[in-house]
Amino acid sequence: AERAEPVRRTQLLPVVEVLTTPSGATVLDFGQNLVGRLRLRVSGRAGQTITLRHAEVLEHGELALRPLRFAAATDTFVLSGAGEQTLEPEFTFHGFRYAQVDGWDDPDPAAVSAVVLGSDLRRTGWLETSDPLIDRLHENAVWGMRGNFLSLPTDCPQRDERLGWTGDAQVFAPSASFLYDSDAFLASWL
Repeated sequence: AERAEPVRRTQLLPVVEVLTTPSGATVLDFGQNLVGRLRLRVSGRAGQTITLRHAEVLEHGELALRPLRFAAATDTFVLSGAGEQTLEPEFTFHGFRYAQVDGWDDPDPAAVSAVVLGSDLRRTGWLETSDPLIDRLHENAVWGMRGNFLSLPTDCPQRDERLGWTGDAQVFAPSASFLYDSDAFLASWL
């Protein structure tokens, strides 16, 4: 099989809005669903724990963990107390739009970025029409593919079912091949 492209950081997204939930939790809104993880710059005392929980939607103004089923979608950091630290987990990814931040006394939205991840495929196909809604639908499909092509084609990036099902990929492979040079990616997976 051909060697597939590696998973890379493809984009950084800023916090769009900081929300306070009805229960008083702090939730960061990145304005759109994405697949990746958070990077934050933070200072704190030694032993201070910061916990990040991720979800795609809110329910009744709170982070909606129910749709994740058994996926924890949680990153926990213990600070060293040695000044400013940059925190970013290396061996995980989440599907999310919202992230709840616990244990950070005064979260600074400018110190947080969503790191978008995906297999580093070369874009080969575009679609542009006279209808902005169709163009948006097309870009949603592109984002959906990018978020589900991380070393293998997954069926979803957020729940406890992040697997490379052949049926899902079979249906989408022609579209994937139009949008990106995905030959090596698909060949290495199968």
